[in-house]
Amino acid sequence: MKNTFIFLVMILLLTDCFHKRRVVNGTYRAFFYETEWTLEIRDNKFNYLSSGHLGTETPINGNFKIIGDTLILLTDSLYYNNKFLIDGDSCLIEVETHTDYCNRRPDDWGSLWRNINYPQIKTTNSNAKQTVLWMLETVLNDMEIQDYFPDTTKSIVIQEYAELNKHADLNLKSRGIKVTFLTEDEIRRQGIEEYLIVSDVRLGTMTGKVSFQVMPEFSVSLLEFFEKQNGHWTHVKR
Repeated sequence: MKNTFIFLVMILLLTDCFHKRRVVNGTYRAFFYETEWTLEIRDNKFNYLSSGHLGTETPINGNFKIIGDTLILLTDSLYYNNKFLIDGDSCLIEVETHTDYCNRRPDDWGSLWRNINYPQIKTTNSNAKQTVLWMLETVLNDMEIQDYFPDTTKSIVIQEYAELNKHADLNLKSRGIKVTFLTEDEIRRQGIEEYLIVSDVRLGTMTGKVSFQVMPEFSVSLLEFFEKQNGHWTHVKR
């Protein structure tokens, strides 16, 4: 009986270890938009500093906790950017912007935007999918789209992007005009010159972003931001 009890305790401890990730002490850095973000982890405390173009140069420190695979900085001073997915023993992925902070990085320190949410990856979360589709339709029905695709346009073509493709049955429309997803090869073979390329679609817990490039004028872009306010998603003008 005693041996059985010890065995059960060991199983519970091992199970807890498997489900709760461990973060390695060290300095995790992110670098983009001419700004460096530094997150130093020591035991159960953190020190956070942003410097450069978007930085505040104001140190923020405190404690953190880990729930499952997520590290949470216990502070109200970081807006929405206080949650990180633990990626092995070398990187943390900031949940809101999907940017990685790493403690082993090449000399350029260039950060990556990781694919952790729809539409970059498949999802069973219907709310996430509905929110992304609403964001896309909001941009596609903006008055600015008429400068490039007038009402006489029969179909607005968007080059396929991850889970945004013809097989997903998305049923998107722009001012009543059908939106069609085609591969890059199909666009080329059909000789389509005016279409949209998805530069980026990012859905965080509290913020979102949609960016299109207008072809053939690659220098022209449509960029819109979204924010969750009082539990509801809102379109925030550029």
